Amino acid sequence: MLVPGIGLAGQFAFQSSTVLIIGCGGLGCPVALYLAAAGVGKLRVCDADTVESSNLPRQILHKESSLGLNKAKSIAQSCAEINSSVKVEIIESLVTVDNILHLMEEVDVIVDATDNVVTRYLINDAAAIKKIPLVSGAALGWDGQVSVFTFNKTSPCYRCLYPQPPPASAVTNCDLAGVIGPVTGLIGSLQALQVLRILAQLHPAFTDSLLNFSGTETDKLFRQLKLRPRNPNCIACGDEGIDGIYNSETGKLKLDYIQFCGGQAQDDKNPDLNLLTADDRITCEEFKDLLDAHKSNSSLLIIDVRPANQFEFCSIAGSLAIPIDTLSSQKDSILQLAQNSSEIVFICRRGNDSQLAVQQFKHLLLGKRVRDLIGGLRAWAKLIDTEMPIY
Repeated sequence: MLVPGIGLAGQFAFQSSTVLIIGCGGLGCPVALYLAAAGVGKLRVCDADTVESSNLPRQILHKESSLGLNKAKSIAQSCAEINSSVKVEIIESLVTVDNILHLMEEVDVIVDATDNVVTRYLINDAAAIKKIPLVSGAALGWDGQVSVFTFNKTSPCYRCLYPQPPPASAVTNCDLAGVIGPVTGLIGSLQALQVLRILAQLHPAFTDSLLNFSGTETDKLFRQLKLRPRNPNCIACGDEGIDGIYNSETGKLKLDYIQFCGGQAQDDKNPDLNLLTADDRITCEEFKDLLDAHKSNSSLLIIDVRPANQFEFCSIAGSLAIPIDTLSSQKDSILQLAQNSSEIVFICRRGNDSQLAVQQFKHLLLGKRVRDLIGGLRAWAKLIDTEMPIY
């Protein structure tokens, strides 16, 4: 209340406001923490995921005691400990075309704290239809970015900048590529700051710009990029109206966002490729039997196609590390290694890159049985070797 521009009126504005936070992970945690501490009256938090130990380095409101708990529930518990007067409405589901507009009812600001393209477009379009400010953030590796969309009649929406989604093969996220915890803390804090400015009726930053943060470029920690103004031809916020994405009869968005983006919302986090027949795949239980059967000979060749840094901290005994992006250049070496093997099993983290490897080498290894491990090392650690670290 002592901060210029906030005062008693601003504090009451916080107390009477509702903020929708979609995503209760690395970004959603600091957003919820600071909004609850600031006295925002109601938080509507949405996430279908549960807390895993691998979340804890960056998702700071979740604790070891929260493992297995829905993330929205976990955040609600933490917020109640910070400020018992804040009301937290828990949504334990994915956002979809069926519920997104309902979730935005009586909401003053929306926070996109997700990490997948499908949900990002879905949230953006719904926010544009509802004309609600959208505070968007992203973090990956050492880098992050923040922007505020659909704030006023001139500020662009996310679709104005990216009318078409990137190719599915170019999409990655924290779960696949990793992120440094303080980066999500910084970006989430900046998101919370913009929310408070909006609620206090102060003009937020980044309504016509994108703030990029780099945790490695010390001379360019922050770079603010000027964005093009709102696209009058945008199907979400343009002058022609929203008939292209909104069905007024059903009151729902009518785009198929899965088809538009080339994958399910959860695919960005837990991709589940299905490229091979059952004969070309092996379960964890079958693979364990295969390992036992080949202990006395070397006719089984196991190739781990994960990046070298992942192989360093856990692997299956006897496996060879040949990263997926080096398979082509090492084709001759692999064929030579396979000469004395009757069985070749490719493994990776989740059982996706290993399928690509089988596709690449099956026709080159005629007479050999070439398969991939279903579910990869994540499944192996869960079903067979419970001492193996899950990451």
